[in-house]
Amino acid sequence: MSNRDEFKAQNSQFNLTKVVVVHWDCTEQKIMARIYCINNICCKKILCDPCSPLMLYQILGEFVGGCVNWLALKNMNGPEYQWDNVTLEQLVIASLDMSTEEYTYMLLPEGVTEVPHFEPVLGVLGNHMCLFHDHNRTHFVVWKMREYGVRESWTRWMSISYENLRCEGFLYRPVPMFLSEDGNILLLALNEDLEFIKYNIRDDNIEYISNPNEEIWLEAIGYVQSLVFPCQD
Repeated sequence: MSNRDEFKAQNSQFNLTKVVVVHWDCTEQKIMARIYCINNICCKKILCDPCSPLMLYQILGEFVGGCVNWLALKNMNGPEYQWDNVTLEQLVIASLDMSTEEYTYMLLPEGVTEVPHFEPVLGVLGNHMCLFHDHNRTHFVVWKMREYGVRESWTRWMSISYENLRCEGFLYRPVPMFLSEDGNILLLALNEDLEFIKYNIRDDNIEYISNPNEEIWLEAIGYVQSLVFPCQD
């Protein structure tokens, strides 16, 4: 048996792989989701979200709970918006279930009682969906959804003062990069200083790590091995 045949035999249970691409369709004036199904025959299906949520500062969706999740604005008439005019009722999490290919909506945590000064960001830490946002320009707040899809499971996990981080968070947002396996260490990036912060959650201790390459970080993306077996001669 060749390496390719062995790979197919080992992964025969995965008879369908899906890739989703979301974009604004200028003709339809709606957010469109293209689902590409990859198996022996490549097929394509176009989905349209009837409420036309708009992707915010964070373009890439976060995959958790079998769904791709974005922060979105409901009931908007086009792709343009002014953040200062956004209401709390418009802010939702749009989730595309990859098995049913249907949209559902989740509300933000009940503890978020006003629109943050900056656009919030979704992320995944320790296999849990998290919400990162500024609070009163004084703290960087992290919410964790302990049970996916259950609003009551949102927990205000961390609230880190910008003074402790020694950064002007009201001008530059910390970027969560990585959570240690034991859940005690959170790594953040500070773009204005081109350095990292190692934050110990248990004792609220901060350690700075220099960024030798002086690169600006926009977001962190988890590494996933390719589902495509490399071609061989």
